[in-house]
Order: sequence, then structure tokens, then C-alpha cells
Amino acid sequence: MGLVGVGAPGSFVVNALGDRFIAENKIMGGITNNSVYEKAAEQNLDTMTYDNMPAWQIFEEEIFKSRPLANLTRSTVGYGFVDYGAADNSDALKKGWVLKADSIEELAKKIAETSVNKGRMNPQKLTETLKRFNEMSTAGKDEDFGRNPKSLKPLEGTVFYAIPLFAGGSNTKGGLKTNAEHQVLDWDGKPIKGLYAAGEIACGLNRGGAMLTDALVFGQVTGKAAATKK
Repeated sequence: MGLVGVGAPGSFVVNALGDRFIAENKIMGGITNNSVYEKAAEQNLDTMTYDNMPAWQIFEEEIFKSRPLANLTRSTVGYGFVDYGAADNSDALKKGWVLKADSIEELAKKIAETSVNKGRMNPQKLTETLKRFNEMSTAGKDEDFGRNPKSLKPLEGTVFYAIPLFAGGSNTKGGLKTNAEHQVLDWDGKPIKGLYAAGEIACGLNRGGAMLTDALVFGQVTGKAAATKK
């Protein structure tokens, strides 16, 4: 169990309201994170809102000081290309990418003030979540979600931090832009004569075997188009 990362000792994850909703260490297991992704993207049918997205990792100062938090999860947008600043996380703190507070109530208020939370975070609820998590961690058993006991550690100290967690698909490809016949388009949006693309190279999302259908269907479309057009 690593010192940092989702599910690390001395941290827990809550939704936009301040409730835990999953065993945090599960995001680290398996070849994909589909089970966590589906829970994070779950819609509340009573309010028609997505309360688990973005989620928030709440953690203690030991994690903040341990290493750069830019690549906290398995996949971070722009990692390796975007300048995330100093290795001690000071730049991220100044930019508001990481939030810091001297109490859990103050941290909840700062989360509520962010554009992605829009006032949904409940300070009292987050305070209660912290108290229960610490009690269960001290006892060594997560009675709510069955988190790995080895990862349970109460949040200590008087300073607390938070970082938003956004759910993403298994694989985002992007690739070449095409029209309905899967002709590859140039920078001006015009078809490039004789050039076609189908499958993963011309898709927006690949999850499991999703691209098998795309490849079979548009492989035939592109094949017919290429055979009939000069």
C-alpha cells in the first residue's frame, strides 16, 4: 500500500455532499477501474444530480508533504505535459488545485466555494464523516464499505487537505477526425482524398470490447466507400 494515492492511509474519499460512497482502495485494483468509474458517475434519480462527481480526497499533512500530488491517481490529464509546478505542492496550493484548512469545517467551506462543487458540500456532514472514519480506522475495521484494513489510519493533526477526483473512461482515444463515411478530414474539415479511418484510431471512447462493433461496422462502411470513390 503506497503512502500516497487514492486509498492511502491517512485519507478517505467523499462525494460532493461530504459522504463516503465506496471503499477507496478499490480504485487501485484490477486492470481497469470500471467498478469505481460506474459508482463515481452514478446519477441520483431523486435529484437528477451526479453527487459523486467530482469526488474529493480528504487527507492529512503527511501525504501533502510526501511527494508531488499531480499524479495522485492512475491517470491525470496532461501529466508529463502540463507544468504542475514545484515538487513540494506549493504551486498547486497557490493555484487552488489543492485546498488547505486548519479545520475540517473550514475545509468543507472551501470545497463548497469551488466552481465544481457549487455549494453542495455540507460542513457538518463532512465533520461527521471524518469522525466516523477515524473511529473505524482506530478499530481497524471499515464497517461501512469494507476497505482494506491495512489502509486504515485516522487523519491526525489539525491541518487538512483536499483534492478533487474526476471520473474518466477506461481509454480515451481522440484520434483522427472523420465524417459520416469515415473519410479523414484535414485541418479545414475537408475530406482527404483516398484516406479513411475506422476503429480505435478514429473513436472517442474505447471501453473493453466496445470498439469491436465500431471496427466491424465502419470497417465495412469505409471499405465500400473506398471501393466506389475515385
